Amino acid sequence: MATITTNEQPVLDRQPDADPRHENGQPARAEALAAAVATFKDAKQLSYRHRYGLAPYGALATVWGAGVLLNVTGQPWWLGGVVTFSAAAVASLWPKVRATARLHPAQVPAALLTTAGYTFAAAVDSPFGWAQSALFSAGLLISAPWWWKYRLRTVRPEPKRRELEAAPAASGPDGNMLLWAKKPGAARGVLAGSYLTDRAPFKYGTRYRIILEDQTTEEAMEARARIASAYGKPLDLVYVEETADGAQNAADLTLLDEMAVQDIQYWTKPTLDMDTGIMAIGPYADGAGEARIQLWEPGSGPLPMLISGAMRVGKSTILRLLFTEMMYAEHITPMFCDPQKGQSCPEWMQHLPEGAVARGVEETKALLLKLRDEMYARNAMLADIQWTDEDGEEQHGKHSYTHPGMDGLDLLYCVIDEAHKVLAYDEIAELVQELLAEGSKAGVMLGLITQVPTVDELGNGRILSLVTSGTVILLRTGDAYSARSALQGRMNVDAHRIRKAFPNGQPTKGLGYVCGWEPRPVLMRSRVQEKPARWAKNAPRKTLVWMAHGKPPAKPGSTPVVEPADAAAAVVADLDALLAQGADLDNVLEFAPFTPGQKRQYGQRIYDELRAEGGALTGGDLIVRTGIPAATAFRVLLEMTADQALVKTGDTYQLPMTEEVAQ
Repeated sequence: MATITTNEQPVLDRQPDADPRHENGQPARAEALAAAVATFKDAKQLSYRHRYGLAPYGALATVWGAGVLLNVTGQPWWLGGVVTFSAAAVASLWPKVRATARLHPAQVPAALLTTAGYTFAAAVDSPFGWAQSALFSAGLLISAPWWWKYRLRTVRPEPKRRELEAAPAASGPDGNMLLWAKKPGAARGVLAGSYLTDRAPFKYGTRYRIILEDQTTEEAMEARARIASAYGKPLDLVYVEETADGAQNAADLTLLDEMAVQDIQYWTKPTLDMDTGIMAIGPYADGAGEARIQLWEPGSGPLPMLISGAMRVGKSTILRLLFTEMMYAEHITPMFCDPQKGQSCPEWMQHLPEGAVARGVEETKALLLKLRDEMYARNAMLADIQWTDEDGEEQHGKHSYTHPGMDGLDLLYCVIDEAHKVLAYDEIAELVQELLAEGSKAGVMLGLITQVPTVDELGNGRILSLVTSGTVILLRTGDAYSARSALQGRMNVDAHRIRKAFPNGQPTKGLGYVCGWEPRPVLMRSRVQEKPARWAKNAPRKTLVWMAHGKPPAKPGSTPVVEPADAAAAVVADLDALLAQGADLDNVLEFAPFTPGQKRQYGQRIYDELRAEGGALTGGDLIVRTGIPAATAFRVLLEMTADQALVKTGDTYQLPMTEEVAQ
């Protein structure tokens, strides 16, 4: 095999050719220049990083040097003072210098006087006098914390100053605005051509104003689910509302990071405003104020109410709040009909006014019949009442129930729980419809609570239309149709999409929408009473006064034309006559049984009235004043007399020597 030989060295052993520039020292000079430039840049960046921390030291050095120069050149003291004072004024008041030195406006006079004083003293006396040296040393010490605070700053970026000044401001479109332009506002987006403006961050998220192109506010509100999908958020954290100015080519968008109602908020005191009929029920999910409902409209009368939602969503919690507000308010008498025999709200059943509670369907029908009779009795009274207006002119009749307590008439507000169970009966449905349609003028109104607010469940479409004309509280529903039926097109919400639990795992009881005083399509959460039984126990005792039991106290300045007969006194007189003839008590009337606790309560009312009137009243007067039904009151009086808790003389009942109520 032939062998090939060569005189060339292996590649690995080959030495590089000599660079002729090494002979002239050019690479050494280039490297040295590059190193010098790098050192200069490093020093420049270092000085920039410490520009705020070293600023006081530079100022002190300049002041000291100016003092030495003025002293060496022998300038007159007055010339040195004028020059140095002017220089100090310019340095302290010039905005750019003040911004660089981070001077607060309150620090400017101090900096001005200190600088001018030192320089003037150095020019007249010596730069190294004891006073000047002490002042200079104090400046060094005072500057130390300043240097530590501003010892490190960001290095100047690479672009030149002109490029930086020409760059857009840092407050340009944020991520939400860019995403809107890419998805909802894109050419094929749900709100094509729209864009966001007026960014307003707040504690729980950010608000924007949507400027629409060829859409309306209602269309933007209907696109809420698509918007939530675009931002990857649950529906509970995205809200689209009408703007404050009502512009139909715009809408308000709220993107929440968290809900303000995840933690329970407790009800601590009544919030019902007696001038407006408005009460706060709970905070909104975005933390922007309170959801409010209106029980009556001043000058017009009470408003109906519908509370709707699936099982175990918080309807009873709201019912307790309503009873508490009405019981602690003046001139409002709450009434309650419960087909479930009183189990819906047991805390309040024994504390509501006597005769204002119905347990079961039959009692509900009887109470509603009595309430209808009361409505017509009030209609007759208010139609013929004589009163004087604010101009001193005599007027005849009143066309509406303007406010609670008008002409001595309490507002009667009857809540029917599980309303669908009683409205299945045609007779009760007719009563409910009649009271909803005509009761407002007489100060009589109904509130309905049901799980499914549809025409089929509420008897007929007329009832649904009447009750939804007032306040609607809509908690989580089982389907979308129920939500639409309850709101009757007044708000665009998805109550059936309310989640059963918050992200922290807590149940969403009380979470829902309120279409009342201000129909915001934003979730709210009702407050919770922490001891509802205690609130019920301590509530003021109220008496349900019917027109048939006597004339209600008239409002000052008004004179009713109709003087109702004292029917209670007539009943007592008839019973007294029968008993005097030897009739058996149980055969005279079928008295309603009462517990020992109720007997003590009735007896206390009788004692309070007797004390207020000097210790003696007739049976009829006592019945009218206490509001106890005539038959029940007569039996209490009879038993108290037998127990010697009262002394009867003729038809007058008097207090005994001791005023202890019979146990």
